Amino acid sequence: MRAKGKPEKATRRKLKPRILLVLLLLCAAGVAVKAEDGTMAMPSVEHTAFGLKNYPDNAVPFTIALITEFHMAGPYIPPELLEIIVGQIIHSKP
Repeated sequence: MRAKGKPEKATRRKLKPRILLVLLLLCAAGVAVKAEDGTMAMPSVEHTAFGLKNYPDNAVPFTIALITEFHMAGPYIPPELLEIIVGQIIHSKP
């Protein structure tokens, strides 16, 4: 006979996998929320200047645009967002 309030060993054994499953699902949901939050952030445009070793001092300076990792929330980008990204690049006058 079992004492009041204490589950039997078989019941405890059944609870452990369920608790682990719930914890795993919560972790997966947390990762999904974090991934969605980070992927929908507005892209940033950053500028940096550097010199080239053999580039003449009197030569005309130039700008290069490096566009990388802007697929964000998947392989498809909404046209409005792509328009913003291209506008930022054009504004930089590369």
